[in-house]
Amino acid sequence: MQNKSWNSGWNKVFKKYEWGKYPAEPLIRFIGKNYKININNKKLKVLEIGCGTGANLWYLSKQRFQTYGVDGSSVALAKAKLLLQEHNANSKLIKTDIIKLPFPNEYFDLIIDIECLYSNSFAKSKIILKEINRVLKKNGNFFSLSFSTKTTGYNTGKRYKGEKNTFTNLKKGPLKNDYGLIRFMNKSDIKKLYNIFSIVNIEKVSRTYDNLSCLIEEWIIISKK
Repeated sequence: MQNKSWNSGWNKVFKKYEWGKYPAEPLIRFIGKNYKININNKKLKVLEIGCGTGANLWYLSKQRFQTYGVDGSSVALAKAKLLLQEHNANSKLIKTDIIKLPFPNEYFDLIIDIECLYSNSFAKSKIILKEINRVLKKNGNFFSLSFSTKTTGYNTGKRYKGEKNTFTNLKKGPLKNDYGLIRFMNKSDIKKLYNIFSIVNIEKVSRTYDNLSCLIEEWIIISKK
């Protein structure tokens, strides 16, 4: 199996679109519920995989965590650096492929995935999750946000290598055209994919757009090592 997860097409996406300036609402709720803003956060190391343009990193930095962000896109990381400066926030940015993370074992207290893992096949996601597990401390938390099979565009593209819920070249929805490989999930997929962790909580969040004609539904998966 090819030892690579990142698609270079994301550089095109980050050049084309000017989104990614504000943190994900489910992440804000998770942090607010589980971590108080106090001096003790400075002892905690937090990693975001596929950090993109830094929207979640500046927020996490403002919560006083030691913050790290990795992404394969030099375009995204350049934008993240500017956004961090704009918010007077700090984060260590590293250009790398998440299939092999450049950190020692059990290094992070919390790892964040905001719609990064979904852009990999089920088989490759298994490998990436083993790597996430490796760098996560014992009892550390893993917060993951990923598209459900109810999201508009599901089953409108070409099925990828026999995987039931993974597609390329979607014809409809928010992930059509530019986004390459898209892996949607149902609840059964979650239990099979994340079984390397102890799954603490599974929730959903959804929103519509284009006058209710399209739906984005995301799983919130909270796990512990």
